Amino acid sequence: MEKVANRRGHAAQTQGDIFRVALELFRTAGYELTTIQDICEKANVSVGAFYYYYKSKEDVLNDSYRQIDHALNEKYAHVRFDDPVRGIADILCSMAGCMQEQGFRIPAQICKNQITAADRFILDPNREYCMLVRRLVAQGCACGLFSPDYPEQMIVDTILRVVRGILYDWCLHEGTYDLVRQVQADTQIILRHFEQAGMMSGARPEAYP
Repeated sequence: MEKVANRRGHAAQTQGDIFRVALELFRTAGYELTTIQDICEKANVSVGAFYYYYKSKEDVLNDSYRQIDHALNEKYAHVRFDDPVRGIADILCSMAGCMQEQGFRIPAQICKNQITAADRFILDPNREYCMLVRRLVAQGCACGLFSPDYPEQMIVDTILRVVRGILYDWCLHEGTYDLVRQVQADTQIILRHFEQAGMMSGARPEAYP
């Protein structure tokens, strides 16, 4: 059992080394100019080891997105927000913070790849991040914080679409502004719009800050 555990630990470390080195090279040298050989040399692994864990450079990029989703789910899956609107804002800003930490080059390349990809996982409604937002929107609708004029799914789709647009704009500007602050400011406008009926009916005792 100890040998099996050691092998698993070594495998996880190898994959982690490949992942970290690849992202570092994507940020510094650029995705297009980075080769798999470059990644393997810097990570001190064989090319065969790379292909054991990843099908391609694009697979590494996609894994970075999935790891952000997983981290958000780990953080928020069991959190119960008394105010679902603040919960949505918190999750969106946390996601933006993770993206900002990566630098603009990585999400920019992911967006570029997704345009022609067969598997457009960014749009997958079953992504952990999307499901977190959906859960809180459902909570907001159930307690009357959101206007009944808008279907629940429309609210979810609008929020996710706006955040994707902000991320794309941030990449176009090469990360020259604070992504977290922009997500907070722009989504606040959207959330206030959807809140209006609930606020008018007295469902929310205080204004959203």
